[in-house]
Amino acid sequence: MSRAVLAALLLFPVLAFADPAPEDVQAKIAAYEKKLAEHPGFDWSIHNELRHLYIGVDAERSMHHSDEILKHSVMDDYILRILSGWQLGKDEFRARENLREQLDLGDFKFVEAACMIKLGDLAVDRTDFPEARFYYMTVQANLTPDLAAYRALADVRLKQLKPVKKGIRWDLLFALIPTIVAGVLGALAVLLVLGYGRRRFVRERLQAAARALGVRRFFEVCYRSEDSDDFGLWPWDRPGLLLAHRGQAVFVSERGEAWLGAGKLAWEGRRSGMPWFAVESKGGSHYFTAEPGPFPFGFERATRAVMNRLEEDLASPGKVRGTAL
Repeated sequence: MSRAVLAALLLFPVLAFADPAPEDVQAKIAAYEKKLAEHPGFDWSIHNELRHLYIGVDAERSMHHSDEILKHSVMDDYILRILSGWQLGKDEFRARENLREQLDLGDFKFVEAACMIKLGDLAVDRTDFPEARFYYMTVQANLTPDLAAYRALADVRLKQLKPVKKGIRWDLLFALIPTIVAGVLGALAVLLVLGYGRRRFVRERLQAAARALGVRRFFEVCYRSEDSDDFGLWPWDRPGLLLAHRGQAVFVSERGEAWLGAGKLAWEGRRSGMPWFAVESKGGSHYFTAEPGPFPFGFERATRAVMNRLEEDLASPGKVRGTAL
């Protein structure tokens, strides 16, 4: 599509399919061209009349008169509204698209410069400062002598823009926070489920071994030592079974049996978000919490129940107890 046809379609689409200009239009064009020749200085009204009359006759000539007006009347609001398809102040998206179309015409430097500055202004209105900077700097970089007025406008607008901040783009970071949080929570959920599956596998093996030895009551727990890190991924060291045998507390895990003796049981409260009780023996204190399930949000009631029933079993070593808790 030629530049002339493109300009005609943009400014007045209906006229693109109009019949050839009637004789009175040609006569008016001739009259205004004569006036223009007789008045070599700039006359806005003559150029605007010729711009209008040439629309259905010669679109490129019509654009020439728009260019002449913008040369002498910098950022002429009326001409810019025409170039935007009368969308400025009505439909910003369509206005931007129509103004961008003018940048492809090539031969009309004042039209191009005015449209670029107007596009930069529209970008500022929607706080898209990088795009505004691009348009202003493009005009600023055009060293054509006739464009000095437009370069000056671009310089002023660039100085008024917010400076480009170096370093962390906090706005982008905040926008990514939901995605980051969702990813972290998803990964944590997978780890928790996998950890629970591993603990369940270990407990089932230990339960089978305990029942084979005739142990009828035991408690599913997670264990931590005095030296455990409060800030680890898991708030415990390892899972296992806690039971009373011959008046002594015994903790059975994959590492074997740990005879804790007939030590005193004490409620410790919450630590790392989990409820704990301690079995105090000569070798130090050992901490236990009831198996929490897939997610490490232990229930205090379940842990207290384990402590109380273990205390009963230690106090009555000869009494036959029921099945596993």
